[in-house]
Amino acid sequence: MHLLSLHPTATVTAVTYEPQQAHIAATRIAAAGLASAISVYTGDAANPSTWIPARGSSTPPSTTAPPQPFRIAAESFDALLALDSCYHYSTRATWLATLLPALKLGARFACTDLILGAGYATASAQTRILLRAALWYAGAPWVNFHEREEYAQRLRDAGFKDVVVTVVSEHVFPRFGDFVKRHKASVGSIVGSGLWMRYEGAARLFSWLWKEQLVDFVVAHGTKA
Repeated sequence: MHLLSLHPTATVTAVTYEPQQAHIAATRIAAAGLASAISVYTGDAANPSTWIPARGSSTPPSTTAPPQPFRIAAESFDALLALDSCYHYSTRATWLATLLPALKLGARFACTDLILGAGYATASAQTRILLRAALWYAGAPWVNFHEREEYAQRLRDAGFKDVVVTVVSEHVFPRFGDFVKRHKASVGSIVGSGLWMRYEGAARLFSWLWKEQLVDFVVAHGTKA
């Protein structure tokens, strides 16, 4: 909906792995009269055949509905955007290879992502093992993690040019912990304690990763070559 506020004539195909997120989004989109401009799906971003259409209603969509194959027409999209999700994909390379043919020549690509930080090169073997364990805990496959230049080169190898990778860690990791504290104080009474433990654990984890410079949060973009 924010994208449409900036580009009123655009159409958007949105995908999330979380069925409840898709349901909430579809409900808001329908209420705003934008269902013809925004299509919401739930499924594996790297596997369009798993994408299930989400429909806004008073009843959350079933998570057991059979997958509805999603057919992507060649060169049908002007842009590909991934927000805080690429490092979860299995794998990022598979996702890019799957969706690249759907992008028009010169189409824009942008994402927020995680890469290996400057501290990884000098980290001890024990710290590297802890890093892998931490990323596994966060649901982020190790195969997705590279140092900055290799990360940029992999995007170029995937079919993009004019690739720029900007580190924005200081604007993200400390703020995440602050957000969790504020949000818990605001709505903590209606969310189970187990879920808060998960988020608080994630905040501590990313604080450690950042302080040790083991990972960086980046904004990356380029255009289809």
